[in-house]
Amino acid sequence: MNKSIAFAIGNGVSRRGIDLTLLQLRGTVYACNAIYREYAPDILVATDQGISKEIENSGYSSSNTFYTRRPDISKGSIEIPTAWKGWSSGPVSVALALEHGHRVVYLVGHDFGSTDKVFNNCYAGTPNYRDVGSAPTYAGNWVNQINTLLTTFKNSKIVRVVGKSSASVPKLENIDNYNEVNTETFLASINT
Repeated sequence: MNKSIAFAIGNGVSRRGIDLTLLQLRGTVYACNAIYREYAPDILVATDQGISKEIENSGYSSSNTFYTRRPDISKGSIEIPTAWKGWSSGPVSVALALEHGHRVVYLVGHDFGSTDKVFNNCYAGTPNYRDVGSAPTYAGNWVNQINTLLTTFKNSKIVRVVGKSSASVPKLENIDNYNEVNTETFLASINT
């Protein structure tokens, strides 16, 4: 495993088909929210109260590293650092990876909205998520928070893996320590 590399896994549908267990062989995996239902990342983050309580009540936080805004310490949860406390789950996972010293953070499943004007999430229609076909979540906060991290951690690099369902993000395009790669190129680099 390369200790300088981290993967921040979002729940946009572009991550479907990517073997997340393979990523753990290549670096540290940070992930968000309901992903815990099917996969245990190295570090899990949830900021919304509903999914945070679901995670704590499942027992996951007692045997895995889990960050949230209002942790139940008796269940093993950890409080998100003050600097990132009001942020969304995905950007917090990236912030933690950068704070933990990872020099390159790959964003996988961070679709930053929708290309078809519907809710873009692997867990749509499940508890603590919007219904399938709902309007997309506003992505402006996510983009602004990632932009702040790019400015704050100038000596690190953020690489966004984009698929067919990934929205375009012009605000980040001309930042020196930001890059995008398509899913196929990313998978080829990971599989070698």
